[in-house]
Amino acid sequence: MDVRYGVRMLRRNPGFSILAILCLTLGIGANAAVFSWVEGILFRPYPAVTHQERLFAVAGRARSEAGHTNLSWPDFVDLQRNCTLFDSFFVSKITGTTLSIGERAERTVGSIVSANYFDAIGVHPILGRGFEGGEDSGRSAHPVAVISYQLWQGRFNGDPQIVGKTQRLNGVIHTIVGVAPEGFYGTFVGWGMQFWVPASMEEIFEAGGYKLEDRGARWIEAYARLKPGVTREQAQGEIDEEDPVPAGVGGDEATQGRPEDKGGEAGPGDVGDGLGELLLGRVAQDDEAADGDHHGSAEAL
Repeated sequence: MDVRYGVRMLRRNPGFSILAILCLTLGIGANAAVFSWVEGILFRPYPAVTHQERLFAVAGRARSEAGHTNLSWPDFVDLQRNCTLFDSFFVSKITGTTLSIGERAERTVGSIVSANYFDAIGVHPILGRGFEGGEDSGRSAHPVAVISYQLWQGRFNGDPQIVGKTQRLNGVIHTIVGVAPEGFYGTFVGWGMQFWVPASMEEIFEAGGYKLEDRGARWIEAYARLKPGVTREQAQGEIDEEDPVPAGVGGDEATQGRPEDKGGEAGPGDVGDGLGELLLGRVAQDDEAADGDHHGSAEAL
Protein backbone atom coordinates (compact mmCIF):
# COMPACT_ATOMS: atom_id res chain seq x y z
CA MET A 1 0.00 0.00 0.00
CA ASP A 2 2.75 2.47 0.95
CA VAL A 3 4.69 1.68 -2.22
CA ARG A 4 1.65 2.26 -4.44
CA TYR A 5 0.90 5.53 -2.66
CA GLY A 6 4.50 6.66 -3.15
CA VAL A 7 4.38 5.85 -6.85
CA ARG A 8 1.15 7.86 -7.27
CA MET A 9 2.69 10.86 -5.50
CA LEU A 10 5.75 10.73 -7.75
CA ARG A 11 3.56 10.64 -10.85
CA ARG A 12 1.60 13.68 -9.64
CA ASN A 13 4.82 15.67 -9.06
CA PRO A 14 7.22 14.81 -11.91
CA GLY A 15 9.44 17.82 -11.27
CA PHE A 16 9.96 16.85 -7.64
CA SER A 17 10.54 13.23 -8.71
CA ILE A 18 13.28 14.19 -11.16
CA LEU A 19 14.94 16.43 -8.56
CA ALA A 20 14.85 13.68 -5.93
CA ILE A 21 16.33 11.10 -8.31
CA LEU A 22 19.04 13.57 -9.35
CA CYS A 23 19.96 14.31 -5.72
CA LEU A 24 20.13 10.61 -4.90
CA THR A 25 22.31 9.94 -7.95
CA LEU A 26 24.70 12.77 -7.09
CA GLY A 27 24.82 11.71 -3.43
CA ILE A 28 25.61 8.10 -4.22
CA GLY A 29 28.23 9.15 -6.77
CA ALA A 30 29.88 11.56 -4.32
CA ASN A 31 29.96 8.93 -1.57
CA ALA A 32 31.50 6.39 -3.94
CA ALA A 33 34.14 8.91 -5.03
CA VAL A 34 35.02 9.82 -1.43
CA PHE A 35 35.24 6.16 -0.44
CA SER A 36 37.52 5.45 -3.40
CA TRP A 37 39.73 8.38 -2.41
CA VAL A 38 39.92 7.29 1.24
CA GLU A 39 40.57 3.68 0.22
CA GLY A 40 43.34 4.78 -2.10
CA ILE A 41 45.04 7.22 0.27
CA LEU A 42 44.65 5.48 3.64
CA PHE A 43 44.22 1.78 2.97
CA ARG A 44 46.09 1.21 -0.31
CA PRO A 45 48.14 4.36 -0.97
CA TYR A 46 50.57 2.67 -3.38
CA PRO A 47 49.00 1.09 -6.48
CA ALA A 48 50.55 -2.26 -7.48
CA VAL A 49 52.45 -2.66 -4.18
CA THR A 50 51.65 -5.97 -2.47
CA HIS A 51 50.75 -6.56 1.21
CA GLN A 52 50.63 -2.87 2.11
CA GLU A 53 49.11 -3.70 5.50
CA ARG A 54 52.55 -4.97 6.57
CA LEU A 55 54.43 -1.98 5.22
CA PHE A 56 55.87 0.59 7.64
CA ALA A 57 58.00 3.70 7.42
CA VAL A 58 61.11 3.81 9.60
CA ALA A 59 62.42 7.03 11.14
CA GLY A 60 65.05 7.86 13.71
CA ARG A 61 65.65 10.43 16.39
CA ALA A 62 69.12 11.96 16.61
CA ARG A 63 70.38 13.36 19.88
CA SER A 64 71.21 16.77 18.52
CA GLU A 65 67.99 17.26 16.51
CA ALA A 66 64.40 17.81 17.54
CA GLY A 67 61.73 15.57 16.10
CA HIS A 68 62.29 12.64 13.77
CA THR A 69 65.07 12.22 11.26
CA ASN A 70 65.81 10.11 8.23
CA LEU A 71 68.34 7.29 8.51
CA SER A 72 71.89 7.03 7.28
CA TRP A 73 72.86 4.30 4.83
CA PRO A 74 75.03 2.49 7.45
CA ASP A 75 72.04 2.48 9.83
CA PHE A 76 69.90 0.97 7.07
CA VAL A 77 72.51 -1.72 6.39
CA ASP A 78 72.63 -2.56 10.13
CA LEU A 79 68.86 -3.06 10.20
CA GLN A 80 68.95 -5.25 7.10
CA ARG A 81 71.69 -7.39 8.59
CA ASN A 82 70.45 -7.80 12.16
CA CYS A 83 66.64 -7.67 12.30
CA THR A 84 64.84 -10.99 11.88
CA LEU A 85 61.14 -10.07 12.21
CA PHE A 86 61.05 -8.30 8.86
CA ASP A 87 60.71 -9.63 5.34
CA SER A 88 62.75 -6.70 4.09
CA PHE A 89 63.99 -3.18 4.62
CA PHE A 90 64.22 -0.92 1.60
CA VAL A 91 64.93 2.69 0.66
CA SER A 92 63.08 5.16 -1.54
CA LYS A 93 64.33 8.77 -1.58
CA ILE A 94 62.58 11.32 -3.78
CA THR A 95 64.80 13.27 -6.17
CA GLY A 96 64.59 15.12 -9.45
CA THR A 97 66.44 15.69 -12.69
CA THR A 98 66.24 17.49 -15.99
CA LEU A 99 65.28 14.96 -18.65
CA SER A 100 66.43 15.82 -22.16
CA ILE A 101 65.31 13.95 -25.27
CA GLY A 102 66.22 15.60 -28.54
CA GLU A 103 65.29 19.27 -28.35
CA ARG A 104 62.86 18.76 -25.47
CA ALA A 105 63.87 19.16 -21.84
CA GLU A 106 61.74 19.07 -18.72
CA ARG A 107 62.12 18.64 -14.99
CA THR A 108 60.94 15.26 -13.78
CA VAL A 109 60.68 13.42 -10.45
CA GLY A 110 62.27 10.11 -9.54
CA SER A 111 63.58 8.02 -6.66
CA ILE A 112 66.93 6.87 -5.36
CA VAL A 113 66.33 3.33 -4.11
CA SER A 114 68.00 0.30 -2.60
CA ALA A 115 68.76 -2.54 -4.98
CA ASN A 116 66.02 -4.71 -3.43
CA TYR A 117 63.33 -2.04 -3.95
CA PHE A 118 61.20 -3.69 -6.62
CA ASP A 119 61.51 -7.16 -5.10
CA ALA A 120 60.64 -5.84 -1.64
CA ILE A 121 57.39 -4.21 -2.76
CA GLY A 122 56.40 -7.02 -5.13
CA VAL A 123 56.46 -4.91 -8.30
CA HIS A 124 57.91 -6.51 -11.42
CA PRO A 125 58.97 -4.51 -14.49
CA ILE A 126 57.03 -5.33 -17.65
CA LEU A 127 60.21 -4.98 -19.70
CA GLY A 128 63.72 -5.75 -18.60
CA ARG A 129 64.51 -6.05 -14.91
CA GLY A 130 64.70 -4.24 -11.60
CA PHE A 131 68.01 -3.69 -9.84
CA GLU A 132 70.42 -6.49 -9.06
CA GLY A 133 72.02 -7.11 -5.69
CA GLY A 134 75.08 -4.92 -5.27
CA GLU A 135 73.93 -2.20 -7.67
CA ASP A 136 73.32 0.05 -4.67
CA SER A 137 76.95 -0.06 -3.56
CA GLY A 138 80.06 1.68 -4.84
CA ARG A 139 80.55 5.34 -5.61
CA SER A 140 78.57 6.15 -8.79
CA ALA A 141 79.38 2.60 -9.84
CA HIS A 142 76.08 1.55 -11.43
CA PRO A 143 74.55 4.16 -13.80
CA VAL A 144 71.38 2.21 -14.56
CA ALA A 145 67.73 3.23 -14.38
CA VAL A 146 64.21 1.83 -14.41
CA ILE A 147 61.69 4.16 -16.02
CA SER A 148 57.95 4.48 -15.45
CA TYR A 149 55.33 3.22 -17.87
CA GLN A 150 54.19 6.84 -18.36
CA LEU A 151 57.68 8.01 -19.27
CA TRP A 152 58.16 5.06 -21.59
CA GLN A 153 54.94 5.84 -23.43
CA GLY A 154 55.12 9.62 -23.37
CA ARG A 155 58.78 10.33 -24.03
CA PHE A 156 59.99 7.14 -25.68
CA ASN A 157 56.81 6.39 -27.67
CA GLY A 158 56.50 2.94 -26.13
CA ASP A 159 59.70 1.75 -27.83
CA PRO A 160 59.70 -2.06 -27.36
CA GLN A 161 63.50 -2.04 -27.65
CA ILE A 162 63.99 0.55 -24.91
CA VAL A 163 65.91 -1.81 -22.60
CA GLY A 164 69.62 -1.31 -23.11
CA LYS A 165 69.30 2.21 -24.50
CA THR A 166 70.76 5.16 -22.65
CA GLN A 167 69.37 8.37 -21.19
CA ARG A 168 71.27 11.29 -19.66
CA LEU A 169 70.12 12.00 -16.08
CA ASN A 170 71.70 14.95 -14.25
CA GLY A 171 74.44 15.00 -16.84
CA VAL A 172 75.37 11.32 -16.46
CA ILE A 173 74.47 8.69 -19.05
CA HIS A 174 72.35 5.91 -17.54
CA THR A 175 71.42 2.63 -19.19
CA ILE A 176 67.70 1.86 -19.05
CA VAL A 177 67.36 -1.66 -17.66
CA GLY A 178 63.60 -1.88 -17.10
CA VAL A 179 60.13 -0.39 -17.47
CA ALA A 180 57.77 -0.36 -14.46
CA PRO A 181 54.19 -1.63 -14.91
CA GLU A 182 51.33 0.67 -15.84
CA GLY A 183 49.68 2.17 -12.77
CA PHE A 184 52.76 2.01 -10.54
CA TYR A 185 53.81 5.47 -9.36
CA GLY A 186 56.35 4.66 -6.66
CA THR A 187 56.06 4.80 -2.88
CA PHE A 188 55.70 8.48 -2.11
CA VAL A 189 52.09 9.59 -1.66
CA GLY A 190 51.11 12.48 -3.90
CA TRP A 191 53.96 12.11 -6.39
CA GLY A 192 54.27 10.04 -9.52
CA MET A 193 57.83 8.79 -9.95
CA GLN A 194 59.13 8.76 -13.52
CA PHE A 195 62.42 6.94 -12.94
CA TRP A 196 64.34 5.00 -10.31
CA VAL A 197 68.12 4.79 -9.85
CA PRO A 198 70.13 2.70 -7.37
CA ALA A 199 71.59 4.27 -4.24
CA SER A 200 75.11 3.95 -5.63
CA MET A 201 74.22 6.97 -7.80
CA GLU A 202 73.05 9.21 -4.95
CA GLU A 203 75.98 11.60 -5.31
CA ILE A 204 74.81 12.44 -8.83
CA PHE A 205 71.35 13.47 -7.60
CA GLU A 206 71.95 14.63 -4.01
CA ALA A 207 73.96 17.58 -2.74
CA GLY A 208 76.59 16.99 -0.06
CA GLY A 209 78.86 14.43 -1.67
CA TYR A 210 79.12 10.68 -1.25
CA LYS A 211 77.06 9.44 1.73
CA LEU A 212 76.91 5.65 1.62
CA GLU A 213 79.69 5.29 4.20
CA ASP A 214 78.70 8.31 6.32
CA ARG A 215 76.69 7.38 9.41
CA GLY A 216 76.18 11.05 10.17
CA ALA A 217 74.44 11.75 6.85
CA ARG A 218 70.75 11.05 7.50
CA TRP A 219 69.32 11.30 4.02
CA ILE A 220 67.43 8.11 3.23
CA GLU A 221 63.71 7.46 3.58
CA ALA A 222 63.50 3.89 4.81
CA TYR A 223 60.65 1.41 4.86
CA ALA A 224 60.16 -2.06 6.31
CA ARG A 225 57.83 -4.94 5.60
CA LEU A 226 56.95 -7.12 8.57
CA LYS A 227 56.86 -10.87 8.29
CA PRO A 228 53.33 -12.37 8.36
CA GLY A 229 51.97 -12.56 11.90
CA VAL A 230 54.47 -10.10 13.39
CA THR A 231 52.88 -7.19 15.27
CA ARG A 232 54.06 -3.61 15.16
CA GLU A 233 54.95 -3.84 18.86
CA GLN A 234 57.12 -6.93 18.34
CA ALA A 235 58.89 -5.29 15.41
CA GLN A 236 59.43 -2.08 17.35
CA GLY A 237 60.88 -4.07 20.22
CA GLU A 238 63.42 -5.73 17.95
CA ILE A 239 64.41 -2.41 16.43
CA ASP A 240 64.78 -0.90 19.92
CA GLU A 241 67.12 -3.76 20.83
CA GLU A 242 69.09 -3.27 17.63
CA ASP A 243 69.54 0.44 18.29
CA PRO A 244 71.88 0.84 21.28
CA VAL A 245 71.27 4.52 22.06
CA PRO A 246 68.28 5.24 24.32
CA ALA A 247 65.73 7.77 23.16
CA GLY A 248 66.04 11.22 24.65
CA VAL A 249 69.73 10.97 25.53
CA GLY A 250 71.28 14.41 25.23
CA GLY A 251 74.29 15.13 23.08
CA ASP A 252 76.45 15.81 26.15
CA GLU A 253 75.81 12.39 27.66
CA ALA A 254 78.38 9.63 27.33
CA THR A 255 78.01 7.85 24.02
CA GLN A 256 77.36 4.15 23.98
CA GLY A 257 76.46 1.27 21.74
CA ARG A 258 78.23 1.13 18.38
CA PRO A 259 82.02 0.62 18.31
CA GLU A 260 82.60 4.01 16.75
CA ASP A 261 80.64 5.62 19.63
CA LYS A 262 83.01 4.02 22.15
CA GLY A 263 86.20 5.45 20.83
CA GLY A 264 86.61 3.30 17.73
CA GLU A 265 86.86 4.67 14.24
CA ALA A 266 83.88 6.80 13.33
CA GLY A 267 82.66 7.37 9.82
CA PRO A 268 82.75 10.80 8.17
CA GLY A 269 80.46 13.19 9.99
CA ASP A 270 79.98 10.78 12.91
CA VAL A 271 80.86 12.68 16.06
CA GLY A 272 79.14 10.47 18.59
CA ASP A 273 75.67 11.68 17.59
CA GLY A 274 73.93 8.31 17.93
CA LEU A 275 70.75 7.70 16.02
CA GLY A 276 68.62 7.30 19.11
CA GLU A 277 65.16 5.79 19.02
CA LEU A 278 63.93 4.20 15.81
CA LEU A 279 60.21 4.47 15.13
CA LEU A 280 57.82 2.51 12.96
CA GLY A 281 54.82 4.19 11.35
CA ARG A 282 52.22 2.35 9.28
CA VAL A 283 51.95 3.59 5.69
CA ALA A 284 48.65 1.81 4.92
CA GLN A 285 45.86 1.67 7.47
CA ASP A 286 44.39 -1.72 8.33
CA ASP A 287 40.89 -2.20 9.74
CA GLU A 288 42.13 -1.87 13.32
CA ALA A 289 44.00 1.32 12.54
CA ALA A 290 40.98 2.72 10.73
CA ASP A 291 38.97 2.39 13.93
CA GLY A 292 41.19 4.87 15.72
CA ASP A 293 44.78 3.63 15.92
CA HIS A 294 46.09 5.96 13.22
CA HIS A 295 49.85 5.62 12.85
CA GLY A 296 49.84 7.73 9.71
CA SER A 297 51.78 7.62 6.49
CA ALA A 298 55.49 7.99 5.93
CA GLU A 299 55.06 11.75 6.00
CA ALA A 300 53.48 11.54 9.45
CA LEU A 301 56.75 10.37 10.88
